[in-house]
Amino acid sequence: MPETNIWTGTSSPWENFWVYVIALLLTIAGAAGYLGIGIPAVYHGPRALFLIPIGVALLLWIMATLRRRSRVYQLTTERIIVKIGVFGRRTEAVELYRVRDIEVLEPFISRLVGLQTIRLVNTDNLNPTLILADVPARLKLGDTLRQQVEACRVAKRVRDVDIDVSPHV
Repeated sequence: MPETNIWTGTSSPWENFWVYVIALLLTIAGAAGYLGIGIPAVYHGPRALFLIPIGVALLLWIMATLRRRSRVYQLTTERIIVKIGVFGRRTEAVELYRVRDIEVLEPFISRLVGLQTIRLVNTDNLNPTLILADVPARLKLGDTLRQQVEACRVAKRVRDVDIDVSPHV
């Protein structure tokens, strides 16, 4: 059966909430300084210096947005693929039959905005844990992943066996 795409997406912009708040505060402070609001009358320096915080805020915003958008998650019928990078790209792929455990994390703040983080523990030695950060909870991606993992294991006739190797006393 050919591999088909089930879902493709990125993290939510809420992932960068505090970066955006800091950028907004820097922009407000820089604009207020440039316009002379709240500046003591004794200040006679160049007002262009107050454009620096606005430039820093813009740079923070661009970097945070690029970092978020350059990480793309893709769930197929056989693999979970994470592509990371803007100029150079790194692709991590985990075969679904190798996934041992799926943990869905929903901290209080994330639940307020409808997000969840999914942590996949697998038998891949190179990448034993794969994290899908801040994906929409409405997608119920954890349940979809669990169903796909089971379907992939059945199709490939793979079983996960735990063996206790502790010494007997």
